[in-house]
Amino acid sequence: MKSNKNLGRIIGLLFLIIIATGVPSNMFRGLSSSMARTPEFLQTINIQAVQMRFVILLSFITNLMWVVVVGILYPLLKKFNPRLALAFLVFWTTSFAVALFGDLSHLSLLSLAQEALNSSTHDIEQFQLLGLAKVKDHLWSHFMVLILYSSSTLLFFYYLFKTKLVPRILSAWGMVAMIIVFTASWLNIFDLYVGMYPFFHNGLHMIVFTFWLLIKGFSPNKQLNNIPQP
Repeated sequence: MKSNKNLGRIIGLLFLIIIATGVPSNMFRGLSSSMARTPEFLQTINIQAVQMRFVILLSFITNLMWVVVVGILYPLLKKFNPRLALAFLVFWTTSFAVALFGDLSHLSLLSLAQEALNSSTHDIEQFQLLGLAKVKDHLWSHFMVLILYSSSTLLFFYYLFKTKLVPRILSAWGMVAMIIVFTASWLNIFDLYVGMYPFFHNGLHMIVFTFWLLIKGFSPNKQLNNIPQP
């Protein structure tokens, strides 16, 4: 059906915007624990304040696009399985709230760095410690967002796997990628650093999946409104 193709292409376009805004909002945020422990940390924050505000704006756009995606997908998942749809919505809503907390922590760090410019040299150490805490707030919230994101998106790919709206190899690959992200994020929370490679795997899948949707959309041979529950 033509409506299937168009709906899939709309979601693909939204995913493309999410990739275009989400990748730079993480790559160019300029926050790390090692940087936060350097003497010039707060000065660096002030120098990069415009860049950081811009990436926070990109992060907001990314989350806004996810709101639209979830708004489109929730009714489809609800017809397929109401409990699965509810879990999907709860995971994603919580993820949005945690992501918002992380961005607010980053914004308050910018304010903290500005206040440090007007403080005495005796207060700098306290500002440094507060700044490090703000960086940690953002980093921990980032991993929690990844855990919640992977949980909700795993349910989405399970839905696609059962309904065959896209080739099963794509949805199965997506489920594997989400399990890897989920596991790697928890390992990082337990201070078991696994590097960026597990997350690159998810990025590669999302690029392939997004362009598949843009070109092919959802399968025209499947009826979205009459999919039997598992």
